[in-house]
Order: sequence, then C-alpha cells, then structure tokens
Amino acid sequence: MDQLKVEAEKCLKAYARTLAKGEYMDHEAKGAYKRAMPLMVDMESIRGFISCVAQGMLLGVFSGSEASKLLYAAQVELSTLKGQKGQSDEREEETEA
Repeated sequence: MDQLKVEAEKCLKAYARTLAKGEYMDHEAKGAYKRAMPLMVDMESIRGFISCVAQGMLLGVFSGSEASKLLYAAQVELSTLKGQKGQSDEREEETEA
C-alpha cells in the first residue's frame, strides 16, 4: 500500500510545485501532474496509476471522458497482466507434469 501513496504523492507534488510558480500556471500544473504519473508495468504501478487518475479527477486535472479512457486503459493492462500470469502458471504446470 505504501507504493500507492508514493505514486499519488509524486503526482500531487508535481502539480503543487508548478502551481506555486504563479497565478496562471494551472495548465502547466496539469501537464506536470500527468507527466509524473507512473508507467503501467506491473500490478503495483497500475494501482498507482489508478490512484493518480482518481486524485486527478478530484483536482480537475482530467475531464470525465479523459479519466474514463485512462481507467479503461488501466483495466486493459490489468487484464493483460492477469492473462500473462495465467499463461506462465499453465506453463509451469505443464513442465512439472
């Protein structure tokens, strides 16, 4: 669970750091937030990505449709990851037999 907190804080800090630079930095802050989001490479990073999307929705970083697309992408990545794990489990069973 600590990894989720780290990823969400990383996004939030990038956003806040950019906003602190001036009054008209909202657009740049949203970009900084998005660039700070984790790559979806494993289960923990996907969960961190989802956490950042949810937090970003609350901050107004993402529109509803943009957030929906990002969450769908995370869902697809989770399915792919689970499918890969299932295939490797099957291979292990075949080699053991």
